[in-house]
Amino acid sequence: LASGTLSDKIGRKKTLFVSGLLAVLFMILFLYSKSTFSMFLSLCLIGLSIFASGPVLLALVHDLKTDMPTFLNSIYMTINFGVTSSTVFLMGFIGDHYGLTVTYQTAIGLALCALPLTFFLASEKRAL
Repeated sequence: LASGTLSDKIGRKKTLFVSGLLAVLFMILFLYSKSTFSMFLSLCLIGLSIFASGPVLLALVHDLKTDMPTFLNSIYMTINFGVTSSTVFLMGFIGDHYGLTVTYQTAIGLALCALPLTFFLASEKRAL
């Protein structure tokens, strides 16, 4: 809920890294939770930390200097929708065929692999 403001203060890369790291930690907490309350709480925290990256990524897209910002925004939204839809389908497939524990472990592994990629994002505004 405050990721946009936080990214303005500490930077977009750091905010994306922190929200990704928190998502991984909350996923691990969910995977090893025993009580219904801790599972519910960790799921809520996973949702908050994962959705925190949305406004920051959108701000990164808007930081790009371009003559066609609306087109660039629509490309981002299209890719975001496509990747999210594909991921939901893939995780459902893995869950059906290998079980939910393997699915959560796979999600944690993929999220850990994605964390270092935040450091490859551009640090300054650049022209397309």
